[in-house]
Amino acid sequence: MLTADDRYYSSLRRNIMAIIITVSMMPLLAMMAIAGYQFHTAYRHKVADHLGALVERHALHIDTFLMEKLADIRSLAAIKPLEKLQDPQELENILAIFQEKHQGDFVDLGLVNERGVQVAYAGPFRLTRAQYGDGSRFQEAMSQPFTISDVFLGLRGLPHFIVAVRVEKNGRPWVLRSTVVFVSFLDHQLR
Repeated sequence: MLTADDRYYSSLRRNIMAIIITVSMMPLLAMMAIAGYQFHTAYRHKVADHLGALVERHALHIDTFLMEKLADIRSLAAIKPLEKLQDPQELENILAIFQEKHQGDFVDLGLVNERGVQVAYAGPFRLTRAQYGDGSRFQEAMSQPFTISDVFLGLRGLPHFIVAVRVEKNGRPWVLRSTVVFVSFLDHQLR
């Protein structure tokens, strides 16, 4: 039978062992908690940095694609006389060349006068004499040397954007515009 002293010493031994184990485990638990927190923080920063770099790279690709399309239309406006651009057959020929050289990026070409009437058009729709005068995109194109619209659906039902360049001839502003389908940008990303 256990005496009171035995029970006391047995209880004291258990308490001392529990204190020793607890005190010796505290630094280990603290180190595990700190290391876990630092790993989680470092991993979260690494993922955020990776996503930031990815977004930045895609933004650069988009900007490059848009600037290439704008450069094509600006070059066309600079080298072709306005009289040639007013000829629908000439626009058809230019559009065919653009589509061949740019894998179909350009859907159409149009020349719009200062009143917003499209006087010449080349493309799959019948948009000659289309009225753009009241549209905000036309107003913006008339007030800027060039514009690139946001992506929108419009009549085509496909995501596309407009690249437009203002052309001055005899003090009168004109707008040379082209539709570029957004799908072509996605195709460029896969090439």
